[in-house]
Amino acid sequence: MQFFRLHPLCFAEYLQATGNNEAANIVLGSPQTVSQTIHEFLCEELRRYFFIGGMPESVVAYLETGSMRESFEVQAEICDTYRLDFSKYSPHADKYCLNFVLTTVAQSVGQQIKYSRLADGYSNPTLKKAFNLLCLANIIRKVPSVDPSGLPLGATAAANIFKALMVDIGLMRHLTGMPVDVEYRKADLLNIYRGAMAEQFVGQEMAFSQKEDLYYWSRRAKSSSAEVDYKASCFQYALMLNRQKRISCLCRCILPFRLHGKVAAGRLHRLHDMKTEVIIYDYADLNVQITKS
Repeated sequence: MQFFRLHPLCFAEYLQATGNNEAANIVLGSPQTVSQTIHEFLCEELRRYFFIGGMPESVVAYLETGSMRESFEVQAEICDTYRLDFSKYSPHADKYCLNFVLTTVAQSVGQQIKYSRLADGYSNPTLKKAFNLLCLANIIRKVPSVDPSGLPLGATAAANIFKALMVDIGLMRHLTGMPVDVEYRKADLLNIYRGAMAEQFVGQEMAFSQKEDLYYWSRRAKSSSAEVDYKASCFQYALMLNRQKRISCLCRCILPFRLHGKVAAGRLHRLHDMKTEVIIYDYADLNVQITKS
């Protein structure tokens, strides 16, 4: 018996499904300078992907009708199906608790999760059990905080300091209840739903690109907000996340660097009303053996 884990369509697969094969090749290919026309096209397609998501039936509904509203109906049906299945989790978890946790996680993408804040009227052990069951069902993904000083990253994963991602950005949109007319019109994709949609997209793309777990880093000192959104490691590649002001970099958020061994990498960035640009400094420790080869 073999098991295959199926994911929603990633952005490149979405472009292929919509007949934009050349755009998909640009996203999947080596980094290159593109024209302003192509850049604007990719931005608009990415905006649409944020809302349609990658669930195959949702994409098909959009392709057949040309209406995002039809894909939204599919997303609602998928979430309703999840909720109907919650009764099967009994007696391991309360179906109402599961529903609260699912909705709160969708609304909290990019934020540290506290069990006590997932729902009112339930104990932390009950909420923890509901959260873990949703993770086992692959509806949500746990992203633990780690110490970046060594590998493997999972060896330093904190049990109670973590963020979470949804299985699909389109389902996240539905569960948050965000006003589509308002959010879709925002010029900067990084500002949609307070930046949470961009963070979901980046995490989702990284999850598709590799088989290992995702992590993040946050400084554990009081009053500190320093954070690396995602950290990951894989053999022969360092996965580098650069979520910059120019959305073309967001389209290509996973950049491979051919190195031997395992490398962890990330970036520091915080949204601010007065911020107009972000400069990313890539660096390597020359005293580490891997950088000498």
